[in-house]
Amino acid sequence: MKRYFLYLILSHFLLVTSLYSQEDLVFPDSLSGFAFNSQEKIDYLTYLIELNPDNDRYYFERAERIQVAGSKKAFTIASKDLDQAIRLNPKIAVYHIRLAYFYFMLGDKNNAIRSSSKAIRLNPTNDEYLIDRAGYKYKLKDFYGAIDDVTTAISLNPDNFFYYSKRGSYYMELDQHAKAVLDFKNGLNKFNSNTDLGTEYYRKSFKIHVLRSNITSLYSLSNYEACIRNSLVLIKIIDDDPIYDREIIHAYLYLGYSYLDMNNKIQGCRYFSKAGEYGSDEAYDIIRDNCNN
Repeated sequence: MKRYFLYLILSHFLLVTSLYSQEDLVFPDSLSGFAFNSQEKIDYLTYLIELNPDNDRYYFERAERIQVAGSKKAFTIASKDLDQAIRLNPKIAVYHIRLAYFYFMLGDKNNAIRSSSKAIRLNPTNDEYLIDRAGYKYKLKDFYGAIDDVTTAISLNPDNFFYYSKRGSYYMELDQHAKAVLDFKNGLNKFNSNTDLGTEYYRKSFKIHVLRSNITSLYSLSNYEACIRNSLVLIKIIDDDPIYDREIIHAYLYLGYSYLDMNNKIQGCRYFSKAGEYGSDEAYDIIRDNCNN
């Protein structure tokens, strides 16, 4: 009797919420004081599908619950539910963009691009969909296509600092380091002007990511002085946090490279030695080849 009562309440909830936009679908974590774990949600949605097999929303909601497990099997089953939701209602963009993600998690990048493209055609002003497709193109080494998608996303949402950083990293893949440096600069400027960015850890991680990439591009442009400045800033931000040992090695290596190319071998070798202290085998290879003659 209690289960039937819960079914009745939740059926009413889903009926009411179906009157709203299906682009913003949400399954409640709790209802009228009754908590549902993931398997209970899946079981209940299966029950609803048996009652109404033509309701696309139920398949979508069940897919979202199933994929939480994160396994290949879970994504395979969830993708079948989304396929059915799309057959019943092919004009819901969120169904296609979620299916694209499931395909990507299954290693099917071509279908991930195909599904995300369908989502974009249905909702061409959603910048996040474009960023998703750019990521799938990047994985297939379609760097120009990825850059075009991020550029369109920036035109739709020019204040998103993360998009500039992403496009900068794509420019780096094409050795277009001047464009990359400009994007990293713009991204950091927008980042610094935004005071509502969550935790300090997130702010620190973003700065470290951008500075690390920027150092590489500045060195590739032979802008050694700027490379040195950025490397020293990166080291200061990291503040010897062992989580970022790879990044601090990167900074010390590029300090060493920059000074070496500026004919200051002694200073360069000292920085290579610092990189070695953090576990860089590359640093000691460079020291053997350049610092003892």
